[in-house]
Amino acid sequence: MSYVVLSRKWRPLNFDDVVAQEHVTATLKNAISSGRIAQAYLFSGPRGVGKTTTARILAKALNCAEGPTPHPCNKCTACKEITNGVSLDVLEIDGASNRGIDEVRDLRENVRYAPSQSRYKIYYIDEVHMLTTPAFNALLKTLEEPPPHVVFIFATTQPQDIPLTILSRCQRFDFKRIPTAEMVKRLQLIASRESVEINEDALLLIAKKADGAMRDAESLLDQVIAFGGSQISSETVESLLGLVERQFFFDLIEAVAQKDSRRGLELVEKVIEDGREVGEIVKGLLEHLRDLLFAKIPGGMKNIEASEGDKLSYQAQAKNFSEEDLLRMIKIVSDIEASINRAPNPRLKLEIAVIRLIKLDSTVLLNELLERFSRLEERFKRTNFQISENRPPSLPLFEDKPEQIEPHEKVTVEPTKKGKEVTTESADLELSLENLQQHWPQIVEAVKQKKRSLGALLSHAVPAEVSGGILELSFKKEGNFSARKVEKESTLVEQTIGEMFSAPLKIKCTVVDSAEKKTSTPKAPLEQLYQREPLLRSVVEIFDGELVGGAPDSKSGIN
Repeated sequence: MSYVVLSRKWRPLNFDDVVAQEHVTATLKNAISSGRIAQAYLFSGPRGVGKTTTARILAKALNCAEGPTPHPCNKCTACKEITNGVSLDVLEIDGASNRGIDEVRDLRENVRYAPSQSRYKIYYIDEVHMLTTPAFNALLKTLEEPPPHVVFIFATTQPQDIPLTILSRCQRFDFKRIPTAEMVKRLQLIASRESVEINEDALLLIAKKADGAMRDAESLLDQVIAFGGSQISSETVESLLGLVERQFFFDLIEAVAQKDSRRGLELVEKVIEDGREVGEIVKGLLEHLRDLLFAKIPGGMKNIEASEGDKLSYQAQAKNFSEEDLLRMIKIVSDIEASINRAPNPRLKLEIAVIRLIKLDSTVLLNELLERFSRLEERFKRTNFQISENRPPSLPLFEDKPEQIEPHEKVTVEPTKKGKEVTTESADLELSLENLQQHWPQIVEAVKQKKRSLGALLSHAVPAEVSGGILELSFKKEGNFSARKVEKESTLVEQTIGEMFSAPLKIKCTVVDSAEKKTSTPKAPLEQLYQREPLLRSVVEIFDGELVGGAPDSKSGIN
């Protein structure tokens, strides 16, 4: 006798053996017991979760010699023929290869005839969504008023492709993906009856690789047994299925925690030289980070599909990171997962992602920054430093900044043998556009003395208008970047102008396009908040930070 694969050999023979579809099987058993048998059923769900198996059990339950019964005997002639797929009264039709109107017309002709041996004539159409529109239309009338001896069972992986006129005439049952734990139990039962010794870790790897499909898991187990014999370890499964060892991911994230770039790249090089696919590495890394994240969340351990020993390892490693850190790491890996298979050099993308993980700074939340600023503010008060409500203080503790110039002093630039130096005298300049334009080089040079990069950007600007306490600086179109950066750091410019003139000013940057029209530089919501809130500007200035993110909500941050 030829060999029978495990997925066929251990196919469930009754409703109670169907794995993890109790919401379907319980309803069908109750319907049969109460005699509420529908004229058409639709079984939808992903591949390998029991749709065809349940359809055959339903056919046996309706045609069993002891039935209709929710518990078919599997001993009578009708049950045996249905199990073996040779019953004349249960017709299994492939919707993909019998999708035309001619095949449906033949079906309509045949449904009029009574079953030859059984109680019901049952038509099971797999992948019914593959039928053509004319074929569905031809099926409608028969489906709405079928003969009392006919039951239709449809199965599909794409219920959204079935016309609503068909769906409305069926009782629909949605099959779900099978949980990993349920799959492991079923595989343990099969392995035990096949006299195969296989540990739980190995079964867990098979179940996770199957991704919710019981048939796929049984096929993988069949393959593993053929490769490893009667004694199988998790290393055997990893080797056969091309899986990346779990320890690799623990070691890689340990290198991330220690900021060890060399170690991280060595690990990647070794696992690739061992023949592992880059796509599998990325997928496993993403899953590992996901498990670390759940290990940080209260009650999240139950969502981690791993052995008890591995769960403890996840908890220990997760202590090295915050939830925000892990979310940012997941984002980095997710960004390359979608494109890794299309990349001309997948290994390079993986290595770059690993370096980004290692170089990633720890997340500092806005409330933590504000708390730090509050502590600094108290410190400044104790040392008689005054913090303005409208601008951050100039801190002498920053060695790269010159000593604070007292407010309301005029700044001039005088040439020396070595270059230019800044001197001050009492401010008596009237605030006007002419004066601003005349003294603009001195203002730029004074800003350079405080922050060279900002002064360089400011040199591309021209004072264009003064109105209502706002100074409008004009940049050429190619200076759009300079305009954005100057407006972002406008506090230092405003402070310098205030030291030179008798009235404070706010900065507004515009860009002049080819038509000489002024357009305000666009601001993200977080930048708008930055301009509006003095405290936030102070925090960014003190911590030498940079605004990142979009809307000013909990998802925005400051690095």
